[in-house]
Amino acid sequence: MTSIQFIETEQGRVVQQAAKLLTSLEFIDEIQAQEVGEIAEAVAKVLLVVFYQAETGQASLEIFQDAMQTLQDALPLRRTIN
Repeated sequence: MTSIQFIETEQGRVVQQAAKLLTSLEFIDEIQAQEVGEIAEAVAKVLLVVFYQAETGQASLEIFQDAMQTLQDALPLRRTIN
C-alpha cells in the first residue's frame, strides 16, 4: 500500500483527517471500547463502503447512504444552545 501525501478531494481530506485523529489513540481497555463501540462500528461500516468502492467500483449510493445514516445515528445528539 502506498502513502498518499497530497489528497485533492474533500472526501479524501475527510478520510485522511479521520486517520490522523485515530493515530492519537492509545490502547483502549474494555470499558473504553464499550463506550465507543457503537460509533467505532459505524465508522468502520462507512470506511468499508469506501474501501469496497475503491476496490470494485460497485458500492451503490444506497449502501453508502445506509452506512452514513448508521454513523449519524451512532453519534451523540448535539445539544443546541438557545
